[in-house]
Amino acid sequence: MIPVLVREIALRDDFTSFYIPRKVLAAQWRPEDGLILDIPCELFPTGFAENCGRRKVRVAVMPQGVFVEFGTQLEPAATEPPPLPDLPDLPEPPKRSLRKRLLGNIYLPLVAVAGLGVTGLFSSIVAQTLAYQDKPATIARADQP
Repeated sequence: MIPVLVREIALRDDFTSFYIPRKVLAAQWRPEDGLILDIPCELFPTGFAENCGRRKVRVAVMPQGVFVEFGTQLEPAATEPPPLPDLPDLPEPPKRSLRKRLLGNIYLPLVAVAGLGVTGLFSSIVAQTLAYQDKPATIARADQP
């Protein structure tokens, strides 16, 4: 939304409301449309901001113009929750040396390769043992050709 610059206003004598001419609103403006009015502070009297700050505002858009009325003063903002207690500074974790980081990164793959090697060794021993058990034992005799 682009703010609409207002160049003329009319203030009520007790400064509880003011009037803006209807021509500041676009012809196609509808009440459900958003609108931002930019009113230069020079158009208001000197103490006006203190009188109007933090008040409920009622706006009436009529064919004659826009009427802005200041209502009751708003309650002061709720007190902020108490600040959280300061936690003690935690020491930084010790930095690992490059050697330890490299060994840590290759440790798991190294263990996996070693496990595969040991498994392969034992499976070949078992396969060789079972292969020799299936063959019949032949004994060569000296008296047989």
